[in-house]
Amino acid sequence: MIGIMGGRYWALWRLRVAVIVFIGLPATACTGENPGANDNQNQGAVCGNGLVEADEICDGSDLAGGTCQSLGWSGGILSCQPGCQQYDTSGCNHEAVCGNDLIEPPEICDGSSLLDTTCAELGFYSGTLACLTDCTGFDTSDCAEHCGDGVINGSEVCDGTDFGDDTCQSHDFYSGNLSCSTDCQVIDDASCVGTCGDGVINGTEVCDGTDFGDDTCQSHGFYTGNLSCSTDCQVIVVSSCAGYCGDGAVNGSEVCDGMNFDGDSCQVRGFYTGSLSCLASCQVIDDSGCDGLCGDGVMDSPEACDGTDFRGDSCQHHGFYSGSLSCSTDCQVIDDLGCSEFCGDGVINGPETCEGGTGGAVCTSIGQGYTGGVLTCNTNCWWGTSSCTFDPTPITWISIPGGSFEMGSAAAGQVDEQPVHTVSVASFELTKTEVTVTQYAACVNDGGACTVPSTSTFWCNWADPGYEDHPVNCVSWYQAVDFCAWVGGRLLSESEWEYAARSRGLDIHYPWGDSAPTCTYAVMHELGFGYGCGMDRTWPVCSKAAGNTSQGLCDMAGNVHEWVADWYHSDYIGAPVDGSPWLIPAGSRRVIRGGNYHFGGPALRAAVREDYLPGGGLGDIGFRCAR
Repeated sequence: MIGIMGGRYWALWRLRVAVIVFIGLPATACTGENPGANDNQNQGAVCGNGLVEADEICDGSDLAGGTCQSLGWSGGILSCQPGCQQYDTSGCNHEAVCGNDLIEPPEICDGSSLLDTTCAELGFYSGTLACLTDCTGFDTSDCAEHCGDGVINGSEVCDGTDFGDDTCQSHDFYSGNLSCSTDCQVIDDASCVGTCGDGVINGTEVCDGTDFGDDTCQSHGFYTGNLSCSTDCQVIVVSSCAGYCGDGAVNGSEVCDGMNFDGDSCQVRGFYTGSLSCLASCQVIDDSGCDGLCGDGVMDSPEACDGTDFRGDSCQHHGFYSGSLSCSTDCQVIDDLGCSEFCGDGVINGPETCEGGTGGAVCTSIGQGYTGGVLTCNTNCWWGTSSCTFDPTPITWISIPGGSFEMGSAAAGQVDEQPVHTVSVASFELTKTEVTVTQYAACVNDGGACTVPSTSTFWCNWADPGYEDHPVNCVSWYQAVDFCAWVGGRLLSESEWEYAARSRGLDIHYPWGDSAPTCTYAVMHELGFGYGCGMDRTWPVCSKAAGNTSQGLCDMAGNVHEWVADWYHSDYIGAPVDGSPWLIPAGSRRVIRGGNYHFGGPALRAAVREDYLPGGGLGDIGFRCAR
């Protein structure tokens, strides 16, 4: 730095000497006045007379005050050249003296004499400039911070490889290197590469212009359209894509979308009710939510049958005694060609008691309690007993005044006993007892108005001597309906039954109150006694008077279950609240109530519900009638 600046400061030094020479001349040199001259000032100058006159610079020993030092020399003897117009400096000292604070050729500076030069003038931003000890240049060791020192200082925006916090990344590029201008004022990012908007995916970009990598509308689950890229290259925008699984429209290869099945339905598929559902891929229609299909083995409306489900129909209901019904392939026709043995075939079959004549039998010999009269054979192959004399046990009816009650049980009940709901029941009459074998026999003997109960098991009471006053059992729901119609009544509704079993809807658990069930109150299963209180069968009706209701109804808990008119539902949601039976089927089973001789404890509660197929009959199911 000092060597480079020497030429410049030598020129400055020569300019300084010229100025000193000029301003150091006595004023008389300019004005022509001579302070030592006599009063004859208007006469011409005489060079050599030792006096400076007119335009003379010096004259002999008269140097007009000039010295070697005043002319910038370090010392010596000044004299005047001949002609008096110029100093003679040959006697002045020509060698500079470094250290006298005077800048003398060829000195650049001397001590504190720096020709007003500063660190800033030399390109530094701060510090104190000094002169080298040999006066050959400036000492910048105390100057600081300049362009090129590799550190950003002053007004610099960069210096060498120092860019502060700037990087190619902060200039929105992904890689490369910045460079700095020679004056440290400009950061050049020409060597940076990869930026959002250059149309090529770089760095952390997910897209750039029309470059989406392997992404397409199709890879995003759409069928058509074009992707677009956000201005920051970070988001692939699918708003211009169209048609996707889940938009509710059947598009592309879809077979369904949401609730759109393109015309398909449960009914189109042969079902009667229900709803289709579309799987998440929109490629599969699921018909598991459809219900009621011809061929599923369950008879649904409007089917007349389905497979082997005839909803209680049988060859017997078609007038046959044996065989099997069959169902047409469209579930609309019940075919009884597989049935056999019927009244009129000339052979006593099944439940027939006669075929075309009495065969010598008389009223008193048929074992049904007749005392006399004339026996005939009816056209339905049953004994004609209309001319026989008979004194059946009379039926006693109990009046049940109407009212409202809370049906069901929340605390102790099962799911099918809920929700508890208010039911209003009209007044009605109910048979005091479960219908007995003797009472049912009167209907059978009345020209076959009722069909003969089953005797397929040990527990069936029909035609079993000594059980005439027991509940008739092993009867189907249909046989119960027929008998109640014969006596001018009907099967009671489920709500009527519970209302009566609770002594007109009282908040009690059992017909007799809340005392725990024992064989004192009901024909039941009690530990220490066994089934049927030790008999493992029914007892005569009204054997447990302590268990009667407040109105005098017998056996409302135990002995046999009792058919009621309702179809069975798994809960009470939607159940009638006016005391009428629930006649809308929810399956293929009817309600039975009251428990039986196999039941014990809480199973005998008045709110407990059971169910069974209406075409069947068991040794623990009977009935009573209402009107």
